[in-house]
Amino acid sequence: MYDDARAAYLTGTKALQDQIAGDFGGVEGFCDIRGMANYPCNDIGAQHFPKRNCKTGKCLQRRYCEFQEIGCDYFDAVRATKVGAMVSTNYSYYLHMQHYGRGMGRFDWLILDEAHELENQVLNFLDVRITWSAIRAVVDVTGIKEPRDHKTVAPWRAWAWATMEKLAEYIAITRQSQGATDTSDPVASALFEIAKIARAGNDWFIHGDVKELQFAPINLHGLVDRTLSGGMKRVIMSSATMTRDMAAMFGVGDNAVFIEAEHPCPRNNRRLGAMPAPFMTFRTWEKNKARWARVHDGIMERHVGEKGIIHTGSYKRMEALLSMSKYADSRLMPTSRGCNVGKVIREFKRAPAGTVLISPVVTTGYDFPGDECRFQIISKIPYPSTQSRVEKRRMTLHPRRGDRIAAQIITQTYGRAIRSADDYCKTYFADGMAVPFIKKNADLFPSWALTAYTAGGI
Repeated sequence: MYDDARAAYLTGTKALQDQIAGDFGGVEGFCDIRGMANYPCNDIGAQHFPKRNCKTGKCLQRRYCEFQEIGCDYFDAVRATKVGAMVSTNYSYYLHMQHYGRGMGRFDWLILDEAHELENQVLNFLDVRITWSAIRAVVDVTGIKEPRDHKTVAPWRAWAWATMEKLAEYIAITRQSQGATDTSDPVASALFEIAKIARAGNDWFIHGDVKELQFAPINLHGLVDRTLSGGMKRVIMSSATMTRDMAAMFGVGDNAVFIEAEHPCPRNNRRLGAMPAPFMTFRTWEKNKARWARVHDGIMERHVGEKGIIHTGSYKRMEALLSMSKYADSRLMPTSRGCNVGKVIREFKRAPAGTVLISPVVTTGYDFPGDECRFQIISKIPYPSTQSRVEKRRMTLHPRRGDRIAAQIITQTYGRAIRSADDYCKTYFADGMAVPFIKKNADLFPSWALTAYTAGGI
């Protein structure tokens, strides 16, 4: 970077922020910023309530606080971000501040970590879900009737703009009278969702049921660039699983430089293979599930005395495999519905050799280095659910969206157990759909994954 340049380093979670702070905390000009709830309130009155944080402080009630100018951990951090050379924050905070807050100053560089998650981060920020009870409460407060048209964005956008000023005034008066922020107030909770409706595009889709209304963007091409980077000229996207197709979908232009590094682990240490297996689709499930279960057992027989993970993709398939596998009682350790997944994973890591974790929910966010995992089974090509009407609309407009999501999940799953240059782990597909899927969608996988792949098993 240039000597006087400023950079924002964005990550997906606060845990990753902690990691960045550990790496760069001693660098001059580095600062870290998070949401108000992460900072204790230093107001004298708040000291009697240990759980109070800056999000519940009296400054949000439009009352004077002597610490707001200096001495408040949160506002001191905000001021530091306006001048810091390198600012670390998470996507959610950055998006909220840039679109609905006071901003974070001008940046010359935007560094986007875990960039394969950009679309999800942007969609989570933009999507609106507002309950009918909240809408009725807003109508009661403002006297402005909601639109009768539940399919067109324009009247709802006009309604949102008309109600926001009255809502803000109502919330300010309520907070002053109550002396605290009432997070249970449906009107206060609805204000941010209404602010997002006010910015909804005409091409957004509205879906409603008896409980709530959902507003969501359908055209995703270039949405990341428009929402997150805003045309910034210097953007670095970092991800082990980024592909050119994904970058193009995000809105990255042809003038971008795409750098792909070799995987540090030798190909033979991270083999990826499609086993002879039945095609597992909705229509063939009942016919093929017994043979499918035997494929899993056959793979586990290859790895007696080694720990592994079976990624089922759904609880239904996990429970089916538990009912059919001959290893159900002796080796398999499930993450059951409603369980504490983190606790089960800790138990698995301490479990004896030969234990096999079976779960639909450990494809990302968890690492299993060394002897914690020497083989993995991907039970089925992980196509996303199409039960949502919003997702159906998106897939109609973007025909490869389902393939793109499935390829991304496979790549992330594949990397769970290879965590160093000298690590080793085999990953198997137990779905006959794997061979045609990868042949059709090779451009959706990073080259380091394809070089380790074998269509005829491993």
